[in-house]
Amino acid sequence: MVDEDGDGNRIVEEAARVWNLGVDKGVEALGHAEIDITYRSGTREIERAVTRLTHPSGQEIRATSIPLRTLYLFAGSGYRYDGEWGHGVYQGPLKVEGVVHDMSTPGARAPWVGLNETLCRFELDSGEIGHGMHENLCVGVYRPAGFERPDSVAP
Repeated sequence: MVDEDGDGNRIVEEAARVWNLGVDKGVEALGHAEIDITYRSGTREIERAVTRLTHPSGQEIRATSIPLRTLYLFAGSGYRYDGEWGHGVYQGPLKVEGVVHDMSTPGARAPWVGLNETLCRFELDSGEIGHGMHENLCVGVYRPAGFERPDSVAP
């Protein structure tokens, strides 16, 4: 987990290896993480990310995140209040609704991009492969990615 300000200064970070259920090993702290994200042209959506960590033994761990599918949490989930629906907004004893969003183009997705959960294939340099979620929230000015304005996107 990495939180940075608009200039890339770390505010919060934590990197740990948590073993699969049934594996009798403790959590391994992995220290400082370096993450290089390539964003899809015209968006702030992950095209690819490379994370470098250091194992307690000193060995470098390098994981490449390859997106398979993105869930746009701002689109109807309650993360972004729309005047009617949001986290903690009482809707009565039972209310069931649905909404469909067009996500076919970067322009159609643009209003919903922000807090994204991206299902990824994670490839380690060791050859190990796993699958999981890469959460990405990149809003406002973020100079390390070239986002000089709040509405900037990748070239």
